[in-house]
Amino acid sequence: MMKAPHNEELPYSYCKLVEVSLKGSFSDAKPLKNIP
Repeated sequence: MMKAPHNEELPYSYCKLVEVSLKGSFSDAKPLKNIP
């Protein structure tokens, strides 16, 4: 995990990154179950 310095330019980019990471993790962890 990379620790980003305290920055106020992160809200959208960081949220988007987390969202994509979570979706990717769920897809990799449960390939047989589709979670809407």
